Amino acid sequence: MQKAFPLLIFSAILFLLLPAGAFADEIPPAQAASVKEIPLEGPASSPKAEFSGMDWHMERLILLPQYPEKFKHEGSPSLFAIPKTRILSYLNGTASEPIRPEQISFDMASVKKAMEKISGRRGWQGFEAIAFSGHEAVFSIEAHGRDGMLGFLIRGRFKNEGTHITLDEKSLTSIPMPVQISNKAYEAIFTADGKVYAIYEANGLHDNPSPQVQVFDIYGESGLRYLGALPFPPAEYRITDITAWRKGEPLTAVNYYFPGDKKTLDPIPDPKGPVEQLVFFSFDGKAIAKRPEPPMTLINRTGKPRNWEGIAPLDDRGYLLVTDKWPTTILAFAPR
Repeated sequence: MQKAFPLLIFSAILFLLLPAGAFADEIPPAQAASVKEIPLEGPASSPKAEFSGMDWHMERLILLPQYPEKFKHEGSPSLFAIPKTRILSYLNGTASEPIRPEQISFDMASVKKAMEKISGRRGWQGFEAIAFSGHEAVFSIEAHGRDGMLGFLIRGRFKNEGTHITLDEKSLTSIPMPVQISNKAYEAIFTADGKVYAIYEANGLHDNPSPQVQVFDIYGESGLRYLGALPFPPAEYRITDITAWRKGEPLTAVNYYFPGDKKTLDPIPDPKGPVEQLVFFSFDGKAIAKRPEPPMTLINRTGKPRNWEGIAPLDDRGYLLVTDKWPTTILAFAPR
C-alpha cells in the first residue's frame, strides 16, 4: 500500500490537498471516498475509448469519447449511452454482469473537416466535454493551431428518437484562451438557463493568474453567442469536468494532477505525487465561488493514477466518474 502523504491546509484561496494514496482511516469520512468500479464490455470498455466527458440526457448517461471517429456505428462515428436503470441495477446488486453501452450515431464529419482547415490535420485534438440543455447538446473541442492551443464550442441535437446526434456546423464558435499552455484548453462545461459556461483546464495561481469562466448563449440565431466572462476561483491542478447545474446544488468538479503534468503546470505547492479529488463550487446564475467544504479525496489503493475525465451526479447518492485511457477505461461510482 502506498505511503500516506500528510494532509496540507491551504489558505482560503487554495484547495485543501491530499494525494490519492492516503489511507482511509487518516481522512475524516466526509473528505474521502472509495470508488466502486462498474464493469463495462464491448467497444466502450477499450482504452481506445479515451472518454473525455459525460452528462445525463433524460434517463441515459451519455459518454463522450475524445475521438468518436474511432467507433463506427451504422457508418458514422459514435458516442455511447447507458440507461440509468442499468447502472442502478448494478449498484443495487440486482445485476452483476458487465454493462455494454449502446452506441449513438454522431454526425461530425463536416465539423472535423472545418476544424482541420483551422488547425491542420495534425492539430485536431478531439472533443473534450459535453453538456445538455434539454435536447440541445453542447460540446467543447480542442485543437492546436499555428499560434498555439485553441478551444471551440459547437451545438448539436438529438434526432431519430435519441439514436442520432447531429452537429450544427454553423454554430462552431471559438473560446477565448486565457493563457497558452501545451495541451490545455476547455475540459469542463455546464449549462444553466439557456447559457453554457466553459471552464479552462488550468487555473492555478502560477499557471493562470486571472481565471475566468467564458459564457455563451446556447440559442443564438447564428450559433453560440459570446456573452462575456465571469471570475473563477483559483484552483490548482487540472479541472477535467464538472457536473450539470441543479438549482440549490453545488457544482462538483474533478480536480486531477499527475506528476507528469509538472512539464506544463506549476502547482502551489508541488504535491510530489498524484492528486485525485472532487472540489465544490456554488453558482447562483451570476457568480461562481468556491464552497467552504474541503475537497473529497478519491481513495486509490492500486498504485496507478486514474485520470478521471468525466463526472455526472447520480441522484443524491453520489457521483459517476469515468477515466480516459489511463490506466485503462474505468467507469465508477463515488458515494457522497
